[in-house]
Amino acid sequence: MEGCPRSLMLKLELKESHVTSFAPALKRYVREFYHEDGETYTQECTQLEQLRTAVIKPTYDNSGCNLLRRYYGQIYLLKTRFAMGEGSPASVEFTWLVVHTFNDKYIKFI
Repeated sequence: MEGCPRSLMLKLELKESHVTSFAPALKRYVREFYHEDGETYTQECTQLEQLRTAVIKPTYDNSGCNLLRRYYGQIYLLKTRFAMGEGSPASVEFTWLVVHTFNDKYIKFI
């Protein structure tokens, strides 16, 4: 896509989200299902949580889009490797504020 001109992007209001911690659920899942010490993955969990914190308020440019794409890729890979459906052992609750109604919504899986 080197030869393609970059189009202007539309700025849309994003949902306001709260910080979510992946570490407890993922470490517990690794301990119970893989019989490994979940604490060995502390650094990876911290990196994922830092990435999540960064995408809550991304910049409105190409670097923000790249950050969102990277986060989506990580979440997609997590979903393929861990049982993260609602009621599953590794499910994580995501909460966000709906911009127009100011009501909290949540979902407990990826």
